[in-house]
Amino acid sequence: LLRPDIERRVDISVEGGKLLGFGSALYKTDDSFNNGHYNSYRGRCLAVVQATDEGLIDIKIKSAGVDPANITLEVK
Repeated sequence: LLRPDIERRVDISVEGGKLLGFGSALYKTDDSFNNGHYNSYRGRCLAVVQATDEGLIDIKIKSAGVDPANITLEVK
């Protein structure tokens, strides 16, 4: 869900793969790209996920005030 009017903490968890980085387009921040959370910028964040083996990667994203999102990727 895109909510360009909000800038708040977004939490992400990855199972079956590795979270390499999580951030937004905000050019000036003290947030780390290596945590499982980041503050959105204009309602957006970007995650970089690496497959560690074949199978499924389950990505869960949540933030206060919006419905959580689940994404499942199949790796062959």
